[in-house]
Amino acid sequence: MADAVDILEIAIDRLERNSRKYGIDSQISGHVCPLEAYPIPGESYDLILAVSALEHVDSEETFFRKLNEIRKGIRECGIVCLILNTQVEERDIVTDERLIAQFEVNLPTEYLQKRLKEIFEGWKILKETVKQQTWETGRRDRTVQIMTNVVTFVAVKERSNP
Repeated sequence: MADAVDILEIAIDRLERNSRKYGIDSQISGHVCPLEAYPIPGESYDLILAVSALEHVDSEETFFRKLNEIRKGIRECGIVCLILNTQVEERDIVTDERLIAQFEVNLPTEYLQKRLKEIFEGWKILKETVKQQTWETGRRDRTVQIMTNVVTFVAVKERSNP
């Protein structure tokens, strides 16, 4: 069984439509709610995948609380895969005006990497990368360029020794 969480109803509607199309709708449960409101029970998942989601929770405090909840929610031999934007900058493509980044949590890259290692201490890190990315998107009546360091962090909760 897979759980999917998104604040946008349209995203969960699309998930449900596609899961029906491919005959896997009985295996997927979609939830429309803010990520910070979705409870993760202890040791309940073999994999938790969060792609560009955690940086949209309501505060830095909530961000780290949710990371700890994710850590506790992974079963033995389970994997966490996080893709997070850090040091996000947005600029108006026409005027080059620096804008307020539309990310509720915008951490320095090195600080996030340090905290991830602390939170997942004792886990085997399978992958940890930082890649700069730039893309353009629409924001109301303008086109903006978003520049970010994308942190990928993958770790496995190793088997406990009795």
